[in-house]
Amino acid sequence: MLALPLLTMGLQTICLMVVYTSETPKYLYLNDHKEECEELLYKIYESPAAVQKVMTKLDELKRGDGGSSKSSEVTWKDLFGRTYIKAVLVVLSILLNNPSS
Repeated sequence: MLALPLLTMGLQTICLMVVYTSETPKYLYLNDHKEECEELLYKIYESPAAVQKVMTKLDELKRGDGGSSKSSEVTWKDLFGRTYIKAVLVVLSILLNNPSS
């Protein structure tokens, strides 16, 4: 009875270990691996303009002027505001309709 879930879990774990082997572009850039970061971004975006845009944002992030003065923290008021309400409702509906819970 548990064989199929364990088998699928094992296959998912193996796939994740094989497919997602590289670090994030942000981690690579902030730890001075700019060439690896750029190679990874080209794999993701394939467009030189998009890669340059992301590299510019990462440079701003490293310098400390992340491009906006707005705080990145989300408050409870924000969570149920216009920005996040759809995502919150989707997650809640999935959690409440999950037969295993």
